[in-house]
Amino acid sequence: MSDAVDAIRFAVDRICALIDEHQHYFDHFKNCAFEKVLIRVVIEDSLQLCQQALSQAEVKLRVIPSWDDPVLSTEICCRRIQLSQVLVNLIRNSIDAVRGFVDRWVEIEVKESENRIEIAVSDSGNGIPNLVQDEIFKPYFSTKSGGSPRGLGLAIASRIVKLHHGTLKIDPTSEHTRFVVGLPKDPELKNKIGRA
Repeated sequence: MSDAVDAIRFAVDRICALIDEHQHYFDHFKNCAFEKVLIRVVIEDSLQLCQQALSQAEVKLRVIPSWDDPVLSTEICCRRIQLSQVLVNLIRNSIDAVRGFVDRWVEIEVKESENRIEIAVSDSGNGIPNLVQDEIFKPYFSTKSGGSPRGLGLAIASRIVKLHHGTLKIDPTSEHTRFVVGLPKDPELKNKIGRA
């Protein structure tokens, strides 16, 4: 009986620690200023943090459109570090997901409309099962083998995107795994969030 109680206490302590860590993450960044940043810069920031993991896992990287395309010079108003962290999380998840595949690739695709920018991160994986698509953005949920030690990555990423008045969704039409970050280009975004 004492072993079971100890196990429960350990689990509760672990959950409390994770909740504290989750809150600390947002407390740390909540006073960071919004700034106008080129999409190219955010992607470059993210890839610098993922380059070693991509290389070690021998995962090919594709960026669409090409680096000299004008869409990558589009400015958005964002918290640069936070938005980069969203992409880092998606890219690292993709790297983990394709490790066992013969064909290993990660693709970053940027599309622009009149008022929005979409950044999609795809990989050569087989997609997210329909049964877990509604759960995957919840804290502590993980599809990784053996369970993620935290299961907070997508939950944090989703919250960051929402703070930017954007969306983070799974693309159900893709034959591969594809997450799409949709963000407004509105130059008044900073003021809107300040009033939220």
